[in-house]
Amino acid sequence: MIYQQMLTGNQPYYVALGPAKAYTENLHPEIEFCMCPKGSVELQIGQEIYTISQNQLAIIGSMIPHKTYASKIPGSLHFTIEVSPALLMEF
Repeated sequence: MIYQQMLTGNQPYYVALGPAKAYTENLHPEIEFCMCPKGSVELQIGQEIYTISQNQLAIIGSMIPHKTYASKIPGSLHFTIEVSPALLMEF
């Protein structure tokens, strides 16, 4: 499992849009929002596996182990936003 360092500094968040491909199991202090704008994405959150379909959203809590499986549907997209606790404390 990979532990990602907390997002800090000038960019206490991370945003990415790309193909729904496999990502290694990881955990981090950020809250992660995963959306599937097209196709479907399989996520493992803790010990459970979920399939999110087009326009569905999964919210992954801080320090929860999770991973993404490669989509079996060609052209599937995965949209991710990670929000640092430092950013949340500002508001």
